[in-house]
Amino acid sequence: MQQLTFSIENWCAWAPGLNSQAAWQEWAESKADMPATEEQPALAWLPARQRRRLSLQAKMALTVAQQCLEKTETDSVRTIFASRHGEAQRMQHMLQQLALDEPLSPTEFGLSVHNSTAGWYGVLFKDNAATTAIAAGKDTFPSGLIEAVSQLSIVGVDRVLLIFTHMPLPDFYQAFQDEPTPCFSVGIMLSLQGDKPVRLSYKKAAADQVQQMSPALSFMRFLLLGQQRIQVSTDRMVWQYEQL
Repeated sequence: MQQLTFSIENWCAWAPGLNSQAAWQEWAESKADMPATEEQPALAWLPARQRRRLSLQAKMALTVAQQCLEKTETDSVRTIFASRHGEAQRMQHMLQQLALDEPLSPTEFGLSVHNSTAGWYGVLFKDNAATTAIAAGKDTFPSGLIEAVSQLSIVGVDRVLLIFTHMPLPDFYQAFQDEPTPCFSVGIMLSLQGDKPVRLSYKKAAADQVQQMSPALSFMRFLLLGQQRIQVSTDRMVWQYEQL
């Protein structure tokens, strides 16, 4: 197995019905499914004009980013925005417009690209630190961890903020939906030195490997329950986490 080690300085998460760390702790301990509500992040710190332009995915990601930054008391940090599908809802809308020979909105196109949330983050937080957008199928969350740890090896980089956001596919693509988990976003501030070290090990999955729950939600339960070790499988990889 390949291995890497990192520490967690703090974490934040948001989902409809789970809008506090206490609520996430209760969810982890109860082993319940994710709540199914239509709640959206308030983002009261943003002007209404800007809030209206943001998708639910962007709102969730920016909410956890803002909360993690408050806990770290820093105004600049390298960021990684990880999302399997990105702004699929906006993309589907534009594809429908193309099919009907309708003109595309440049603004809509700009908001549909995979790194649009990273762009929003840089503008709204006035942070010009390096940022990365990642999509790696069902392995997007642990791939974001690998990218974060690799950036921590750069001289002068002492922490990296990973934001993972999951949105189900639009109704039009439901035939391809293989992760029924409701929407949520998780933010983790990583460093190489801290009091919560975690070892990540990974290897290719066997051909008959059975997929388990969302890798990101599995990791959150592992973290919140203080489990010593868990193993999470996707159709391509086996990911093992250990608290050291």
